[in-house]
Amino acid sequence: MAEPSTAQAAEGTAARREAQKQWEANPCGASTVRGIDPESLE
Repeated sequence: MAEPSTAQAAEGTAARREAQKQWEANPCGASTVRGIDPESLE
């Protein structure tokens, strides 16, 4: 399998950063869980 080009690698990195921002801003289940402190490890 060939290594990705620099442009492909940069595009993948940018996509990962955007996905990470989305999940940090709106984590899975955050809007449906009730009664737990958001800073808790529960």
